[in-house]
Amino acid sequence: MTVSFVEEARCDEHDRIRLAITNALPEDRQGLTNIVDVYRESDFVVVPHFLPADLPFRAWGLKPRAMEVTFHEHCFEPICVVDSTEALARVILGAVQGLGSLYRLRILHRDVSASNVMVASDGNGVLVDYDTAVFMDGPEGEAERKKNVGTLAYRARELVEEYKTRPTFLHQPWHDIESLVYVTMFAVFIQPNGPDDSSELSDKTRGIWQLWNSKLGAVDSKTMLFLAPWGPQELFEPFKEFWKEDLATLVQTVAKYCGLGVPRTPWATRFDETAILEPRWASGEFTHGQLASNLLALLVSIGQRNAPESEPPRVPRDRAGRVLFL
Repeated sequence: MTVSFVEEARCDEHDRIRLAITNALPEDRQGLTNIVDVYRESDFVVVPHFLPADLPFRAWGLKPRAMEVTFHEHCFEPICVVDSTEALARVILGAVQGLGSLYRLRILHRDVSASNVMVASDGNGVLVDYDTAVFMDGPEGEAERKKNVGTLAYRARELVEEYKTRPTFLHQPWHDIESLVYVTMFAVFIQPNGPDDSSELSDKTRGIWQLWNSKLGAVDSKTMLFLAPWGPQELFEPFKEFWKEDLATLVQTVAKYCGLGVPRTPWATRFDETAILEPRWASGEFTHGQLASNLLALLVSIGQRNAPESEPPRVPRDRAGRVLFL
């Protein structure tokens, strides 16, 4: 069960997106949750009932919303339950499959965050909460894709910065993949020594997290983490004891398919990433399926190293026993 507050103007699209997912074949909605029921309050209000009604919330740009409760077919756990890089990679693979399933329906999620990437009972990742999702095509879809939405800390860099000379942008599939990079890193930040670790964030990671939550510092902070020649290797050094070398490989595998994977130098940290990524996605060089295949190969590699010699490597499968390919 998930709870959200939805705008009246977007309720119709929310319902159409859920219907599109529900009507898809099971193999066409890998990585997505099956919604069995939705309860939505009939009153759309700007001011919560416990606050004075005469507060100028409309003048502040707030829109009427109603509480909505979504009931899912299965129960899920938060991403913080992962206990190894292999388990984390399985979750990220599931989220990538969810993004791919939405993309085939011509839908963008637009709010990939740690709270929206869940873990199913079989250990696979599931992408939930489609309240900010939009159909990509048509004038309405294009208008929505020009809006900065999503949880700020996980938002792709192109969707954070606002300035007068900023070029026109559209929310693209690689923006949601960039958000997955930050989800992966957050899962490690909050448990540097695994799920049983009760220590707080280090001063360094706390500083990074604060920058990600700031419109003034998020873009430079996220870009510098992947700046050549050292990339994220230095950042992941404190986490290697528990998460091993595979953590950096996992992050770099996902980053390859978004703007973070575009080579850059200290004297040219900002340039038009869309001009580089758009033709790669349009040509099929970059796809959700290719990223999923890369992640599956990483999982097989990890499994081969971790499995006893007498056991075959573990291959990720869904509830029906199918190998997790897109």
